[in-house]
Amino acid sequence: MLVDAKDDVPTGQLPVVVEQATPGPAHSAGPARLVTPTFVVAWVVNFLQYLTFYMLVTTMALYAVKSFAASDAVGGFASSAFVVGATVARLVSGYLVDILGRRKMLLIALVVVVVACALYLPAGSLPVLIGVRLLHGFGYAFASTAVMTIAQSVIPDSRRGEGTGYFALGTTLATAVGPALGLFLVGSLNYTWLFWTTLVTAVLGLVLGVFLREPLVKREAQANQEVDKQRAAFSLSDIAHPAVLPIGSFMLVVGVCYAGVITYLNAYAEDRGVTTGAALFFVAYAVAMLIMRLVVRGHDVIGAGRDA
Repeated sequence: MLVDAKDDVPTGQLPVVVEQATPGPAHSAGPARLVTPTFVVAWVVNFLQYLTFYMLVTTMALYAVKSFAASDAVGGFASSAFVVGATVARLVSGYLVDILGRRKMLLIALVVVVVACALYLPAGSLPVLIGVRLLHGFGYAFASTAVMTIAQSVIPDSRRGEGTGYFALGTTLATAVGPALGLFLVGSLNYTWLFWTTLVTAVLGLVLGVFLREPLVKREAQANQEVDKQRAAFSLSDIAHPAVLPIGSFMLVVGVCYAGVITYLNAYAEDRGVTTGAALFFVAYAVAMLIMRLVVRGHDVIGAGRDA
């Protein structure tokens, strides 16, 4: 029977109705689901993007030196041109992903990545190779940004840190598999096999991206914000806030150090005759990073328990 708000209601009756209409406490319903089809597909797509990156970045410098008689410095730029393209793209990737839509931007970026990987095969000069690297980095930046936002959209708020950590494990795994696979293909076969492998990997990422779907509730929320997004204007202040300069500078120093290692390690190992050690270096690096992720995760759990 419908009861008007002004009518007398027996004590305790209304609270019972309210409790039945709203979700119960999180502890009674169990933890929010983390592993969903969207999360898994996004994880694999992200892993494949990083796998392609690491297969190529550890081999491009020496490839440029051997194939086009480039100097070590120019060969290093042929490898790092990827990062240049990715850095430029990241200045606007987040903005365009929000404006154009996550899935649409992801598919466009994955197509660009496939085209770039296909162009490695016919690239017959150093300038063309550098251009392909720039294009690949550009597409990679948009793809990784879009797939990350999709993954974050399906991670429950109550398990945000845990879900982000699991998603980042794909990058850690690619750090171990990518360089080792790239160095194996170059050492045991040739660069043609390497380029075909990266192309197949990119195509697989595109195919999975086609099947990647955001939950309906997320798509509806995104559609409701479409007007606000169209009104938003891009501003450099959105990406250059003074508060992020300290951590950004720290990450820059760390990145420069790591970039020097992954760019020239293959050439150094070949010059010293320890090519097997080069592959094992990245495996050891990934294992150490995985252990530290688990340690950091453990501290987060302990800290959260104390705060509670």
